[in-house]
Amino acid sequence: GCNRGDWLAPRRSGKSRDEELNFPLLREGFYSSAEEPLVIFQCQGKGSCPGGHPGSCGPWRRSDSVACGRCADGAHEDLKGNCGECGGAGAGVLLIGALLAGLCFLVALVVTVNANRLREVHSMMLVGITSALACASFQACGMFAHLAVDWVEPLESGHSTMGLFSFELKVLKVQCSLGTSELANYVIRQLIAPVALAIIAIIVLGKKCKDRTVDFSVEYVGTAGALMKAAFMSIVLSCLLPLICYGHPGGHAFSMVSSPATLCYTDETHIAMMTVGIFAFMLAVVPYVSFVAWATIKYPEVVRDRSVGATRKLQMWRFAFFQYTAEGRFYALVQLTRAVGISVVPVVVRDNAPLQLLLVGAVVLAQMAVTLSIKPWRVRLANFADAGLAMVLLMMLMCASLATDVTAKASDSVVAIAAFLLVVLLVTIALCVAIGLYARLTSMNVFDYYISYDKAEGSAQARYIQLSIVDKSNRRAFSDSDYHMNLDELVDVVKTQTGTLICLLTARMLRRPQAAGEIVAAHQSHQKAFVVKTTYFLPPTGEHLADMDVFLFSEDSDLFHLGITFPYICAAYEWLLSDPGVPGEILQADIPGRWAFEVVLCRLLALPEPASSGCSPTIGRRMLVVSSDPFDDEAVAVAAIVAKKGEKHLAECGAGVLCLADCLDLDGEELVSVIADALAFVAVLTSSSFGSALQMQAVTVAVQAMDASAIDGDFLLISVNTPSFRAPSNDELDDALDKMFSADLAAATRNVKQLLSLTPVFLVTHASGSVLTRQVSQLLHVVPTQSRGGADPPRRHFQGTKLYALKSTSRRSGSLLSSTQFGLAVSS
Repeated sequence: GCNRGDWLAPRRSGKSRDEELNFPLLREGFYSSAEEPLVIFQCQGKGSCPGGHPGSCGPWRRSDSVACGRCADGAHEDLKGNCGECGGAGAGVLLIGALLAGLCFLVALVVTVNANRLREVHSMMLVGITSALACASFQACGMFAHLAVDWVEPLESGHSTMGLFSFELKVLKVQCSLGTSELANYVIRQLIAPVALAIIAIIVLGKKCKDRTVDFSVEYVGTAGALMKAAFMSIVLSCLLPLICYGHPGGHAFSMVSSPATLCYTDETHIAMMTVGIFAFMLAVVPYVSFVAWATIKYPEVVRDRSVGATRKLQMWRFAFFQYTAEGRFYALVQLTRAVGISVVPVVVRDNAPLQLLLVGAVVLAQMAVTLSIKPWRVRLANFADAGLAMVLLMMLMCASLATDVTAKASDSVVAIAAFLLVVLLVTIALCVAIGLYARLTSMNVFDYYISYDKAEGSAQARYIQLSIVDKSNRRAFSDSDYHMNLDELVDVVKTQTGTLICLLTARMLRRPQAAGEIVAAHQSHQKAFVVKTTYFLPPTGEHLADMDVFLFSEDSDLFHLGITFPYICAAYEWLLSDPGVPGEILQADIPGRWAFEVVLCRLLALPEPASSGCSPTIGRRMLVVSSDPFDDEAVAVAAIVAKKGEKHLAECGAGVLCLADCLDLDGEELVSVIADALAFVAVLTSSSFGSALQMQAVTVAVQAMDASAIDGDFLLISVNTPSFRAPSNDELDDALDKMFSADLAAATRNVKQLLSLTPVFLVTHASGSVLTRQVSQLLHVVPTQSRGGADPPRRHFQGTKLYALKSTSRRSGSLLSSTQFGLAVSS
């Protein structure tokens, strides 16, 4: 309450004390009736009560209404609380225009919410998220106007204007059309949301009549949920308005903040409004929050359930989960809790501005802490925009606290800060929207190619294809090993920054969720694709596609979270493997070594194919010899990467690189000569190496050459282990070599075990390009750039070096081992 001096004006000269007591003069902002001049009421709005004699009210206000809280007949109240004459047909035109605008908005909402989300890119998602955040911030600012705070300009005008987002109908001059009845206007305000939901139902029914494939339940629930989420704080605040009251001097009565003429708890109008508000709260707010909470709890279970019913639920619920990461799926519930928390503060705390500011600030701060800790939004910039807008709201609350009982000089500073914060709020929103629109309008193919592959089976092949594309055409090719991105970000790169998707189809590639997401993104966004089929690839059968839940590895549940469901995956796979518009090539098994890749790359880049697949004519000394399983595409790719890097490293000294996988036509004498005269011998060990008779035969020659040069150390043997390699046990090694060698089995076994005793060099083929380059460079650094004999030393002939004979059935045994290991059987 107020003391007597707070609402009584100073005594005027020339009048006695008794006269002043009979006719008290009121300060501006206070009201009393002529019948009860000492029953004082505090007014809302600076122009409502001019003060002076009892019964005095501002222009176009009824002097018989409590606190001058009601406009006169034929007048309306604006957002600043001033009454003005209706006049003319402007009010009706404004109301009809608002109704048409609302109808257009609902139509656009139905179309937008139910659009194909797989075609939505992050730039436009940023625009949508920022718009939703702006709407929530504006609603919060509109709620601030109901706090017991005297806001400074321009925040006061800003908060009043933002009441538009809280279903404040004053701007539409509804009092000119519907009268000044508080109850009637409040009921109409409560009907806005139900009428909007009914119109949405009619629009969706119209879509279904036009297209029978439209799922009414999915589209209606999704659109209605999105509308409720966008306008949730306005709905909550509208329900709670009758409970937001303020006290009059002396505590003799309370009035509604939004309608000072209505006395709380004693006026029949207020009791009716409370009944309507509580009914609306129980009918709209409680069920909606309960539904979102239930969906949030059930969401992990539904994502794991790949049934058709679960897919429909995810489509219905996408308004609550689609814009968030899988880890931030509960953030919609956080936003709803913030809205309720902010709206409840002026209900439970009255006439205590400091405590109201503290509680509202605590709610906003808690929500900002959650945002910064889990970063829930799928678009990274949206997380910073969310936290930034929350910080602006907090600083507005700080300005309100600073504006209380400050000096004029300090007050000017607060006004300046308030104006700055309002500008920051609007600029932050505009900037995020502009960034999203600019990124969308100026989107271009940053990468000419995007290589989709399985890291376990095709990382080296993908890396070699990437390096060859750059060398041959100077075009950019994307490999996810070079970037720390989640599946959502990778899918967006495919949709917005890629020219052609290259699918490197190995045995298990189509069973990987990441590959499925990338292929679906390319299919839905109508991107080009090029298929490279490796030796061990087997296309999925109809049974596999029909039972996709078993066929697809369940290592990553983000697919369903992103809306990538089994029907989309099946359609994308059929497009990739069967559509004549998708070109493809096969790594031919009858083309040795790197030449198979060269043929595919030339066709991909529309370049002339290589004229020959034979070995380099310069065979002999001053060569780095690289050995791998010639029938394993991944092993050949590792050797090819070492060879490509080695050619650049050794070019300055005139040395070269020879991949034995390229030279399957070498006879025994040539093989011994090549290895004996090499600068170094690199044995690339992969999962199939000890099933490859040709590689083991070359390794035994290299070990013999190393032993023969033990005195001068002129021969360097380097063992390179790849991620797929596992050293065999003695029994496994004996069994494998027994299938390869005939008379020289003991000597061959001894040589291979000697190789395994060497300290290996590790190549992490699935690492980033910079890491892989550094590892290969370290390997090449130990290779001598010339032989010790000088610039042109004589050929070396090591005594006792021989080529161990192979069994006739063992030349392609490596491919058989790999085919068994990487089989596509669903039962594996």
